Amino acid sequence: MDKFVLPQLISTGLYNSRVVYKSLKYSRKRTTTLFEIELPIENMGKSFIDDKSRDASVDTILCVKPNQVRYTKLHYKCLYVHFMINEGILYDCLMSLPNFITVKNKEKYVNLLKNIDKYNQPGSKMDVVMAQSSLLELIYLLQKDAVYQAKSVSSDFGNRRVIEEAIKYINENLSSKLTLQIVSDKVSLSPVYFHKLFKMSTGLTLREYVEDLRIKKAADYIISTNKTLAEIAYECGFSSQSYFSYTFKRRMKQTPGSYVKNAYEKYDI
Repeated sequence: MDKFVLPQLISTGLYNSRVVYKSLKYSRKRTTTLFEIELPIENMGKSFIDDKSRDASVDTILCVKPNQVRYTKLHYKCLYVHFMINEGILYDCLMSLPNFITVKNKEKYVNLLKNIDKYNQPGSKMDVVMAQSSLLELIYLLQKDAVYQAKSVSSDFGNRRVIEEAIKYINENLSSKLTLQIVSDKVSLSPVYFHKLFKMSTGLTLREYVEDLRIKKAADYIISTNKTLAEIAYECGFSSQSYFSYTFKRRMKQTPGSYVKNAYEKYDI
């Protein structure tokens, strides 16, 4: 069984850079020796941890590990707890946490940090128990939110890959039939979920997106080639010349013939 070691609380409370640094723009760089957990209580300042940085946010908690280099763009205000632990499963858990974690329940963190500070004072042995139990719950919540954040990032990355794959397929098959069923099958998603994801990513439905690409391609063909409207309609994926002309007029607010005429006059072709 992995060794379980309790952390040793060093300092807790409320930090306000205006009290410590009244006129400086940045705090000094320092290499940490403790675990430092901080929750900004103002959307001001910016934290730098090694090669990572993040604007201060009341929804983002900082998890600084020993031997990291950190400094802060001022001003900055936060609730904090600093503690020491050198081994065991809690140590391993803390070392695996990202430097910045978006929290799901800010008020829960605020209450835990305030409880740790409240009970981390000279008092009874039960006060020590309360402070430790709140710190353990804090670490537990951090681990849960870190896992959730990692899954969200992975999901976002996966969604981008899906949309990129779909768009690549659309561009390479613009003259072919491109229904919601066909494209969603190509990226192994259900039509309903793919429709939602595609519109969220592009701002357009699949039909609108494909239609826009086809009209743009057709407009280019009309100007740059001697192809007939029937040929252009076929090569751009329209089912007929009449449907192409109807769609072109609806999208471009003019007929294909008027578009050619206006282009000639505009560019003196």
